[in-house]
Amino acid sequence: MAKRRSSAQKAHIKNLATTRKGHAASATLPSSASKTGQQIEKQRLEDLVSDQALRMQFLEAALEDAETRSTQFAEELQECSDINTELHSKLNSRDAAIQSLEERLSGTILELRKARKRTVRLTRKRRQAQEKHAFRVRDLVAEGNSLRQELLLQTREHEKVVQELRLTVKKLESNLRHGTKALTTTRLFEDAHRLDMHS
Repeated sequence: MAKRRSSAQKAHIKNLATTRKGHAASATLPSSASKTGQQIEKQRLEDLVSDQALRMQFLEAALEDAETRSTQFAEELQECSDINTELHSKLNSRDAAIQSLEERLSGTILELRKARKRTVRLTRKRRQAQEKHAFRVRDLVAEGNSLRQELLLQTREHEKVVQELRLTVKKLESNLRHGTKALTTTRLFEDAHRLDMHS
């Protein structure tokens, strides 16, 4: 609206300038016998007034245009201020989010360090347990081998004893058989001797 009014005023000023130039041109024409010095002076003063009025209108139009530009600039400045405020708010929100992420990341790193220490400690304990278990298995294997050797020796000794017992039993059986025969023969002689005594 202000721009349209400014354009119309500029057109009006242009028309006035054209009219003033026309008057000035007519003033420069050769004087007729009817014109006097007063009329020329009057015309000059009217042209001067017209020129001043034209200048005033031009200045008013320029002032109104400046006010319009100032209003637009103020609106743009306010819009920039609003955008700046919004950007600051977003930046503050982003900074808060970044700080929160940094705190969470710091906590995660701390937990990871603790977990790593626990893992190292558990790995060390497991390695020690595996080494201890390996030593125990080795000791048990050695002990088992020793017991097996001892058992083999005892088994051999037992087999020897069994063989000796078998030989002893055979000897005893043989002696028993021979002793039984001798006893039977002795009894027969005794019986015969008793019969002879009775007869």
